Amino acid sequence: MEQHKIKTRLGCEGKYKIMVGKKPGGIESEQRIVTDWFPNLITNGGLDRLGITSFGNSNSYCQVGSGNTPPAVTDVNLASYVANRSYATTSVYSVDMVTLYQQNVLTYSFGLGVAEGNLAEVGIGWSSSTNLFSRALILDAGGSPTTITVLSDEYLTVVYSYRMYGLLADSTGSVTFTGNLAGTYNWTLRHSTFTNYLLTKSMSDAAANPSFYEGGIGIIGATPTHPSTAINGYVADAYVPGTYTSRMTMTAIPAYGNLAGGVKSISFRLGPWWQVEFDTPIPKTDQDSLSITFEMTWGRK
Repeated sequence: MEQHKIKTRLGCEGKYKIMVGKKPGGIESEQRIVTDWFPNLITNGGLDRLGITSFGNSNSYCQVGSGNTPPAVTDVNLASYVANRSYATTSVYSVDMVTLYQQNVLTYSFGLGVAEGNLAEVGIGWSSSTNLFSRALILDAGGSPTTITVLSDEYLTVVYSYRMYGLLADSTGSVTFTGNLAGTYNWTLRHSTFTNYLLTKSMSDAAANPSFYEGGIGIIGATPTHPSTAINGYVADAYVPGTYTSRMTMTAIPAYGNLAGGVKSISFRLGPWWQVEFDTPIPKTDQDSLSITFEMTWGRK
C-alpha cells in the first residue's frame, strides 16, 4: 500500500470595536464609538480550540477588564477581570469570494451599568472569566493602549469580527509512488465548495467519503468534473493539542476508486471542502491500494 502526503495552511484573525451610550443595542446613532476597529491576539488555547470544535463554540462570552498587561499567546484570563456578557446579541455570517474569507461578526450588549468602571482590556472565550479565545488591550485611533470609562447609567457594546481566510492561490507539490503506480505526480490543491464550514466545523472535522474523478478540478467554489467514484475509506486523526494541525488519510482498497481514465483528481472535506488534481492520472486498478494523507495546519494570519 502506497501512502503519500499533501499539505496546506490556513490563517485566521480578529478585531474589536467598542461603543458606549445611554441606550442599549450597539446602534451607532445612539451610542458613541469609543474605539474603532483594533486588532486582537488569538491565543494558543484559541488555536487549539479550533482543532477540537468550531469557532461557534468558542465565543460564548465576551469579557472586559481593567488590566493593562500586553496580550500573550499563553493568556487564558484577562489581567484584571471586571464583567462578562454571555452570548452575542447578534451573529452575522458572511463569505467573501474575492479576498476569500469566511467571517462572523458578533455583537455583545452588556446590561445597564454591568461593565461600569475604567476598562482597558477585552476578550472572548468559552467561559465567563477564563478560557480566552482572543485577548486585546483597548487601543485608541493611533494604535496606543487606552482606557475607556463606562458610567453606571451607560450600556457597553463590544463587536468582535473573526475571519478565517482561504487560499486564493493554488498549493502545489508532488508525490512519488513505486510498484504498480510508479511515477512522480505533481498535484494542485484548491478549495472546492467555500461556504461557512470554516466557522461552523472544527478544523479536524471530516465528513462524506472522498471521491476520485477522471476529470480535472474546477474553480474555487466548484467540484472536479465527472465521472467519479466514492472510495469508501478515510480516517481523520484525533487532534493533538499544540500542533494546530489536522490530518486525514484517504484509502482506496483494490475494489474501490477504479476509473477507466485513472485518478485525475480527488474531492474531500477536512474543515472546508478541497479538491486536488494530478498532472498525470494515477493508473489505479483493482490490483492496487492507494492511500494519500492530507495535512492542514492553521495559525494567526
